[in-house]
Amino acid sequence: MNGAPWGGSEEFWYKMAIWMAQQGYKVDCCFFDWPQGKEEQKGALTESGCTLHLLPNPKSAGNYVQKLITKARVKKQLKTLVQKEHELVCINQGGLLDVTYPMYNGMLPYLKNFVLVYHNYNETQLLPVARKRRFNKWADAALQNMVAAEKICDAVQEVAGFKMQNIHVLINPITIPVLQKPAAWPTLNENGNYVWVTIGQLEVGRKAQDILIVTLAADKWKFRNWELHIYGSGPDVEFLSDLIHDSGLQNKIFLKGHSNNVARVLESAHILFQVTHFDAMPLSVTEAMNMARPCIVSNTGDMPLWIRDEEQGYVVQAVAENSIDITLERVWAQQEKWQQLGINAFNTFQQKYPMPYEPYYQNFFAGLMQD
Repeated sequence: MNGAPWGGSEEFWYKMAIWMAQQGYKVDCCFFDWPQGKEEQKGALTESGCTLHLLPNPKSAGNYVQKLITKARVKKQLKTLVQKEHELVCINQGGLLDVTYPMYNGMLPYLKNFVLVYHNYNETQLLPVARKRRFNKWADAALQNMVAAEKICDAVQEVAGFKMQNIHVLINPITIPVLQKPAAWPTLNENGNYVWVTIGQLEVGRKAQDILIVTLAADKWKFRNWELHIYGSGPDVEFLSDLIHDSGLQNKIFLKGHSNNVARVLESAHILFQVTHFDAMPLSVTEAMNMARPCIVSNTGDMPLWIRDEEQGYVVQAVAENSIDITLERVWAQQEKWQQLGINAFNTFQQKYPMPYEPYYQNFFAGLMQD
């Protein structure tokens, strides 16, 4: 995980590390250091009793030579760490193929009992034969391949040409309290509008906020009583701001920035949008379901396994203006169903989500070691 200081793909190892340390296990945590962005997490890990091993971050290198030197230091530090005696090593990948990069691949000969966690995928990625072989060796050697979406297994077959074994579909932990009953359904906001929200990185190549904005720029949508609140930060914030302005939607669509209170955001929302190009199983969807909010999702990753059309929300078949518009017209015509769809979403979350979460995965790891 070196693309940003912190992300949803780190919640699993982070929560499990704290839990295991609190249960009396000796826990080492190794991750890239950042000047800013991880202070809260580092403090919580240390306070729980974890030992931190901070890797020098190639992102901080001033030039190419410094980056090469930093990567060499990372390789050396990782090799030293994995040679220590550990009952189990959990390698958390933000993507699908992280361990096959030279900076990490050298760990494999020194690892004994380890699990690999995969958080994302790209089915169109082309791999050279040598990298496919490296990937196959890693996956075969792992005690368990923990995929954040069933769809990842299909992607491995497509990208790397082998069928992954020892699979467990990981359900990532939500970052808000698990509710025991559906959250109250909100009234219209002070402007008399329904509130729609989208939560995620402002990166249109993955999250497609631009296509949603362009769809909502049609005249028919401008005169209906809705607002879209876009939460998140990222490289495309200026582009999206300009697009909202150029589309004449300044009074309908609002960039809200990052929020530290996702529960409050969802509490005041009527619908969550997650119509994206690439996603495995985003936390925003499971968190919205926990809050009893219907979701409009794309046919991406495992989202359609959690959100079935007109049951827990709506599924957009293609991330394109026409397809989104057709779905939104159905959504708008069924306003009286939204609250019930949210309750359905809550019930589905209750059925699928492991509870209590940390003990469930502690027992899962213990079972691996016994086998």
